[in-house]
Amino acid sequence: MSPSPTTVRRAWRDSDSIRGRYFAGGERLLPAKYKYGVRACGVTSNNLKGVVEIMRRASALFSTVFFISAAVGAMAQTASPAIPADGTPALSQSRMSNVTSMGHPRGGHLYMQTNETRNAVVHYRWSASGTLTEVKRVPTGGAGSGELSPIYHVKRPNDFEGAGSVILTQDRRFLFTTNAGDNSVSSFAVSEDGELTLVDTKRTGNATSGGAKSLAYAPSSRTLFVVHTFGPDHLRLMSVDAKGKLTARPEQYSANTTDWTNRGPTMAVLSPDGKFLVVGTTFDELPSRKNPDGSLILWIPRPDGTLHLIASNAPDPDGLVVFPVGEDGTLGAPSLYDARGISPFYIAFLHNRPDTFIIGYAISDGVAMGRIDADGKINVISPLVKDRHERRPAL
Repeated sequence: MSPSPTTVRRAWRDSDSIRGRYFAGGERLLPAKYKYGVRACGVTSNNLKGVVEIMRRASALFSTVFFISAAVGAMAQTASPAIPADGTPALSQSRMSNVTSMGHPRGGHLYMQTNETRNAVVHYRWSASGTLTEVKRVPTGGAGSGELSPIYHVKRPNDFEGAGSVILTQDRRFLFTTNAGDNSVSSFAVSEDGELTLVDTKRTGNATSGGAKSLAYAPSSRTLFVVHTFGPDHLRLMSVDAKGKLTARPEQYSANTTDWTNRGPTMAVLSPDGKFLVVGTTFDELPSRKNPDGSLILWIPRPDGTLHLIASNAPDPDGLVVFPVGEDGTLGAPSLYDARGISPFYIAFLHNRPDTFIIGYAISDGVAMGRIDADGKINVISPLVKDRHERRPAL
């Protein structure tokens, strides 16, 4: 039986590349026909009456982002081109109008993780007609988080609340996946025909289980960046040797701020030049505290006593976290930037515009376009475009 699309994680090794080479970390921007893939709930946080509905329906976005990116293979800078079925590289597509076509004369490969307690990567063969055929399930040697959400401690869709947990290296030699249940990462060698062979599984060093959720890879330093739900060490580093063996590094970094010391990051993506690591967030305070009646506490006091919604960038201008990346993979001091929307959940750099990216918002119910300059400074350069479609994704 195939894994549930709300729990699988994915990395395309597809044949519809719009760059012709790999970039680590993140996902690809959805074509227009799938524009509802990066979307949010339908109630904004400035409506106090609908606050509970906001947080409930926000989970629709979280599961939708995973569902669409897993099932469709969206089109942005960071997913890898496929190895077609005959092992030859696919041709790059040069126009956005071309990327709505998922077909290719030679087909390709799709990889997902099941996130089951005995985690596995599922390898699918993608035919020229678009049909997916399961080839094999390869155990990761690690534990997924299963059906129980590490944040909410209940069964719910998209317990990760993150993206980019399965990635391929630019040279197509290795695949990496997180194991959320035991905070480990697994590496696989990838053959010319797309077959996976487990190479190594190592713990990241973050002591809180149920948190490893997103990966980005810097090939120049062979550094793997691992994002975790729980901090303060939200970001841990691992080294990857020439054979794909993993070594946990001692460095650790936080997405927290002075005011908010229990934030919830979602994913990390490297800028195309490899100089900056951009981290998205969804919570300033993880939704773990409850009222006496069992309902979640959605408003938390600031130091001055005023109330603040637990979602990030609501309205504190600090939802995007940018770390400079050193030559050896170490990260410099982070800078915080205004995402101009609540819960900047998802980040995808654009094809042929390496300074420009799309932000998907989990609570603000839409997307906007951002730009990063040579110094790593971020500006949101477009208005937030709301999703006005009446049909919302099912929980």
